[in-house]
Amino acid sequence: MQLPTLALVPLVAALIWLFTAYMAKSFPTLTGKKIVLLIAHPDDEAMFFAPTLLALTRRELGNHVKVLCFSSGMSNCHAQPHLQVLTIFQGMQMA
Repeated sequence: MQLPTLALVPLVAALIWLFTAYMAKSFPTLTGKKIVLLIAHPDDEAMFFAPTLLALTRRELGNHVKVLCFSSGMSNCHAQPHLQVLTIFQGMQMA
């Protein structure tokens, strides 16, 4: 890459940051809602949705958030289908 092109990288990064900061203000705020986060694996909420969960569970918003995992909890690929369905229904009963 040439030097003028590399010099534009910080400028583009700053513009993207300003745009996302501006857009974040226009997102709707959920208050007093019952929210269910559906995930496929037991660690997905920590790996992928931690910022979302932290934002939704702020005390002043008054949201009630539950995480429902569509997994039997078995570590191998040969989970029995009836165990998976049972886990899903148990999670629905909790909500």
